[in-house]
Amino acid sequence: MSKRLFPSDTLGRALFFASLFVVGYLYLWFLVMDGIFVGILDAVLRSFYFVTPALCIVPFLIQLVTLGYYLLRLHGHAAPAVLLVGGLLLLRFLPTPPTIEEISFTWQRSEYESIVQLARNSQLQHGQDCIAQDQFTPPPTYYELSGKCIHVLNRDGIVVEFAPRSWERPIIYLPTPPTNPDSACRVQYGEGRVFKRLSEHWFICKRFGVPND
Repeated sequence: MSKRLFPSDTLGRALFFASLFVVGYLYLWFLVMDGIFVGILDAVLRSFYFVTPALCIVPFLIQLVTLGYYLLRLHGHAAPAVLLVGGLLLLRFLPTPPTIEEISFTWQRSEYESIVQLARNSQLQHGQDCIAQDQFTPPPTYYELSGKCIHVLNRDGIVVEFAPRSWERPIIYLPTPPTNPDSACRVQYGEGRVFKRLSEHWFICKRFGVPND
């Protein structure tokens, strides 16, 4: 049964894994373009995809020619072609995996909402690394919810911003959702867009540039 599902010859296996590489390469490219990565990893991957497409054209053409020869002349196993064609057709339908921020919010939503309530009641404290007027130290039991500081802004109500991984990908709470959702991501640093809307009042942002503070 395994021989019918997977090529048993060397060329067939090589073409199978080459097809798997092409599909994986393109799927990762879609994730990079969607902005799922942040920081150094995002910069490295964007540089990688800036350089490699031109280098991959010739190997991909060789793969296609070899695959055609393997199927038509050698009557080889169909699995490499099925994987390549099927994978390319399904690429845009493959789900984007959840980000660290989305997982953190899903698992600890009540804790995030507790911090918002503390901010409303002016019960958050400044600390050694959070001395600016809008910066507050996470309470001891909530350190994993944000980086060094939680930002609290008074703009049409309390706006609370968390950065569990990076300032480039904050989770923000807005008491009054804006008409233009992307403006929700410009309350602190300027340029940005909504990466994902979690609920009526909660957003994950994608920020660009360098933080002002």
